[in-house]
Amino acid sequence: MQLYIPWRLADGAVLYRNLYYMAGGPLSQYYHATLFKIFGASFLTLIISNLTIAAALLLLIYRRFHQATDTLTASLIALAIVIGFAFAQYTGIGNCNYLAPYSHEMVHGLALSIVALALMTNWLVENKIRTLLATGFCTGLVALTKPDIFLALLLTLVAAFALTFLKSVARRLSLKAAALFVFAALIPLIASFLLFLQVFSWRESIRFVFFGWRPIFVASVVNNPYYQWSLGLDTPFDHTRHTALYFLVGGLIVLVYATIFKRTQHLPVAQRNFTNTVALIPLILAAIKFEWPDVGAVLPLLGVVTLAILWQQFRQRPADHTILFPLLWTVFGILLLAKQGVFPRIWHTGFALAMPAFVSAVYLMLRLLPDFLEAKFQIPRRPLRAGAISVLVIALAGLAHASAQFYLPKNLPAGQGADMIMASGPQGNSVEAHNLNLALDWLAKNLPPHATLATLPEGSMLNYLSRHVNPTPCIDWNPTVLAVFGEKKMTALFEQSAPDYIAVIEWQTYEFGVGYFGSQPGYGADLMTWIKKNYFPVALFGSEPLKNGLFGVKILKHKTTAPATNEIEIHPVIP
Repeated sequence: MQLYIPWRLADGAVLYRNLYYMAGGPLSQYYHATLFKIFGASFLTLIISNLTIAAALLLLIYRRFHQATDTLTASLIALAIVIGFAFAQYTGIGNCNYLAPYSHEMVHGLALSIVALALMTNWLVENKIRTLLATGFCTGLVALTKPDIFLALLLTLVAAFALTFLKSVARRLSLKAAALFVFAALIPLIASFLLFLQVFSWRESIRFVFFGWRPIFVASVVNNPYYQWSLGLDTPFDHTRHTALYFLVGGLIVLVYATIFKRTQHLPVAQRNFTNTVALIPLILAAIKFEWPDVGAVLPLLGVVTLAILWQQFRQRPADHTILFPLLWTVFGILLLAKQGVFPRIWHTGFALAMPAFVSAVYLMLRLLPDFLEAKFQIPRRPLRAGAISVLVIALAGLAHASAQFYLPKNLPAGQGADMIMASGPQGNSVEAHNLNLALDWLAKNLPPHATLATLPEGSMLNYLSRHVNPTPCIDWNPTVLAVFGEKKMTALFEQSAPDYIAVIEWQTYEFGVGYFGSQPGYGADLMTWIKKNYFPVALFGSEPLKNGLFGVKILKHKTTAPATNEIEIHPVIP
C-alpha cells in the first residue's frame, strides 16, 4: 500500500475517496505522490527519500546530544539508532525499519516531532518568534501523520511551555507565544482541508483531515485481539513482571559495580584497573548471553529514572541550556512508549515508538547516571562508563546479529528494476516470492494494459508491480479496515466497480481472532459468494489460497469479459 497509494494519487486519485486508507493521515501519501510525479513511481524513489530523512535525522540527533554530552556518547547514540532501529529486522516481516516502514506516517511523524523538539529547545533559549512559528508548523504536520505520535509531541510541548513559567517568563508573554504556536500549527491542517475541499464538501473535508484518528474511536478496533496483544493487555501481568524484573536486576547490577568501583578507587592505578577489569568479566559474559531484542521491557522505568535526574538538574541549574533538549526528548520518549501499553519492545512498532526511549537509556547509562553517582556518592564515573560502553557495544552486536539472521537469506528477487525487492531464498518466504513472480509474469502476458485488477483480502503489491489499477477503493480487507469503513459499504462499492480480474491471495488472520476471509458472515462471506457467481478461475500459482495456510495466488476473470470455462492454468507449488 505504501507504494500503490502514492502511485494512484500521482495519477489523480483522491485519498479516502478512491483509496480507503486508515494507517494514518494524508501527509505521507501525498508527499510520496509528489515524489512519484517528479521522479517517477518506484520503490527506489521512496528508499532514497527515506535514506535522506534518516541521515538528516541522525545528524540532528547527534548534534543535539553532542551539545548535551560528549562526542563518544553522541556517536554511540547515533550508532544505536542505525543498528537497532533504522536498518533493523527482528521478525520475518521486514517492514519495521526506517527505509521500508509498513506505515511511513510512523517515520515521518517521528522525524518531524524530533525537529519540533529541537526547535522548541531553541525557542526556550532564544525566545525568537520565527522559531516558535516553525515549531508550531512542524507540530501541525505531525498532526497529519499518526495520532499517537502527535499526542506524545503535543503533551511534550505543553510541558515545554510550562517550563517558561519556571524560567520566570511573564505569563502574558507565554499566552501570546501559545497563541502564535497554535496559529502556525493550524496552517498545515488548513492546507489539507483546502486540498480536500476541491473534491469533497466542507464537512467531509474536515473529517478527512483528521481521518487518521477514526480507528481510535471504533470499539471493535480497540478491542480486537491483535491490538490487545499489541498493548500487552492479553497477558498484562506477565509483561509487567518482565518490566519490573529487568529493572530490578539492572538496578542491582549498577549497585554492585558502583560499590566495587568505589572501594577500588583508592588502590594503585595498575591494581585498580586490573581489579575493575576482572570485575567486569561476569557482566560482559552475561551481556553476551542476553537476548537484546527483548531489552524494550525495561525502557519505561529507565525513562522515569532519566527524567527524575534531568528534572533535578534543571531545578538546580535552570540556566543550563544543555539540559533542555534531553529533558524534552525523555518526556517525549516516555509518552511515545505509552502507545505500546504494558508491552514495550524495540521490535514490531518499537522501531519508531521505542527509539527515543532507547536513546534516553543510552544517554542515562553512558553519561547521566555516571555523572550523577559521582557527584552524589563519590563513585568514580570512568569505570562505570567503561562498563556501560562495553555492554552497549555487546548489545548492538547482538542486535546486528539478530537482524543478520533475516538479512542473510535474502537472495531471491521479486519484481524488477527500481521496484525489485529481495526475499528469502531456499527457506523463509521463497514460496511467496516465486509464486508472486509467476503471477506477475502471467499478468504481463495475459492482461490488456488497461485491464483492472482487485486483490483479496490483501495484495496491493501485485497491483503496483503489475501496474494494474484496482477500480474499487477497497485495497485492504483486514478486520480493522472493515470495522472502520463498514463491510456492507465496501462490498457494495466492490460490486459496483467490478474489476476485470481478481487475485485471491493467501493471507492468514489468526492475530485478529477470525478465520479466513470469506469463511464467515461479517468477514467477507457475502463478497466471496458474489465473486463465485460472477467470476471464474483462469490461473493458480502455488496452493489454493484461503484454505490450509499454504501460499498461493488464484486469478479470477469476470464472466462478462469472456465466456466461462472449466480450464484453469495451474502452476504447482514450488518447494
